[in-house]
Amino acid sequence: MAGGAQIFIHGFEMAQSPSANLIKLISTNIETLDLELAGTPLSDDDVFSSSSGAGRLAYTVPSVMELFNQPYDYFSGGAYPVNGFTPVMDW
Repeated sequence: MAGGAQIFIHGFEMAQSPSANLIKLISTNIETLDLELAGTPLSDDDVFSSSSGAGRLAYTVPSVMELFNQPYDYFSGGAYPVNGFTPVMDW
């Protein structure tokens, strides 16, 4: 559930300013859920590490709690599913 991993997105036709690019996270394989979530804005570190004019965008993946704007306890607990959310892996 932790975030913080920095990934690099390679592509073309990105906005020249890295912070003008929007991230959309899509999952089509969480049991029967098809999710499309707006990613968090690029951090200052992401903007510094990006070169969107050259087709490279750095992005720090947010935690599950940040994506769903819910506390950790919303996703943890005893029996699954918890609050309609079934984690892929039980740590």
